[in-house]
Amino acid sequence: MITVLKGDLVGLGLDLVVNEANTELLPGAGICRRIFETAGPGLVRACHEAGRREFGDVVITGGYNLDCARIVHAVTPLYMDGYRGEDEDLRACYWNSLCRAYDYLRMSGKERVTIGFPLLGSGVFGFELR
Repeated sequence: MITVLKGDLVGLGLDLVVNEANTELLPGAGICRRIFETAGPGLVRACHEAGRREFGDVVITGGYNLDCARIVHAVTPLYMDGYRGEDEDLRACYWNSLCRAYDYLRMSGKERVTIGFPLLGSGVFGFELR
């Protein structure tokens, strides 16, 4: 079942929260900043240890002080001109995040998991609704 909510992903008690991450996995703007501020310094250390990633990659960390079990960091591309594979990289963010959610479902032994996605690619990343 899919439910669409408009609001803040932080504090909803979801199993997984997707973070719109940059290639360095550092605190950014928008929901990324909110996630890092709420999760605390443990998240900064974990992301630093994970290292730099490419667009479309996904890294999972603990939830730390965030009200979720895990944070899925989807390395979201910057929209330049549409001719550099940005759309494919953005699709990979969603696909790879869902694959990690499935992995978590199998690992946890649960019948279902809840996952919260922000609108990946919006805001500072430059994608517009088409």
